[in-house]
Amino acid sequence: MDLSVTSERKTRSRLSHVVRRIAASGGIGLIGNIGLLICAIFCLAAIFGPLIVPVDANSLIATPFLRPSAHFLFGTDELGRSELSRVVVASRIGVLAAVESVAVGIILGTPMGVVAGYFGGFIDEVLGRVMDLLFSVPGTLLAIAVIVVLGPGLTHATLALGIVFSPQFGRIARTAAIEIRGRAYVEAARLAHRSTLWIIVRHVVPNIATPVSVMVGLTLSNAEGSYAVLSYLGFGVAPPAPDYGTMLFSAQGYLTADSWLIAFPSIALVVLILGFLFVGDGLRQQLDPENKVLSRGILGRR
Repeated sequence: MDLSVTSERKTRSRLSHVVRRIAASGGIGLIGNIGLLICAIFCLAAIFGPLIVPVDANSLIATPFLRPSAHFLFGTDELGRSELSRVVVASRIGVLAAVESVAVGIILGTPMGVVAGYFGGFIDEVLGRVMDLLFSVPGTLLAIAVIVVLGPGLTHATLALGIVFSPQFGRIARTAAIEIRGRAYVEAARLAHRSTLWIIVRHVVPNIATPVSVMVGLTLSNAEGSYAVLSYLGFGVAPPAPDYGTMLFSAQGYLTADSWLIAFPSIALVVLILGFLFVGDGLRQQLDPENKVLSRGILGRR
């Protein structure tokens, strides 16, 4: 039997085993399931938030600095806008920023790691040095440098963060590709004159899906926290669009007298970050319980 065909069957069997194990355990653990619930709530708020909030998030509908009450549950901000509406609608930017940043990191980093690990030699050295260089620069500083060149805004901020996170995915993909490239079924595919692209797509990519999935869950929380920092510094979406970072920046001058303006966006931001973190930890426990691939991929090059 063709070893490459046998490999595909084994890969599908491993993926099926993972799915069955997660289903049998009732999800990704208690903490992971709590994280999934939190993320689901924020995703629903991101999709339907503008439709379900009592008033438009940017409407000046009341006296500024109204305290939380039955009529305005979260009070009003310094311009008389509903703080509840703004916190709910801001979840859209929060979720989008995290997901887009991680997506860019996967798109940039994973192919780089696969190519470096599969081909090795000079290519590995060059791409490895690129990843080391990106790792050596503090993430926030690198993101700010990219935004200074491209300009502020959600798209540019997520692109900058994607560049920051790309070497993490590159390291993971590289480690997995190194382990796979010497296996018998890959050698059999080469002897059968399969193209390099065919081998990578059919054999390498399916085998790196699990460690990359774990890294996605763990990186989402970092991406959201990093975007909040950039937004707080003025590199995110432009006002008056509601965004947790800009809301915190606008409210910092009222911390003592009108503390709810800081409290509610902060709570929402922390809960969203914890939701992503719980999901990532649950995925790690289910898919990489001994943390072997992640530790090898992130902590050092082989």
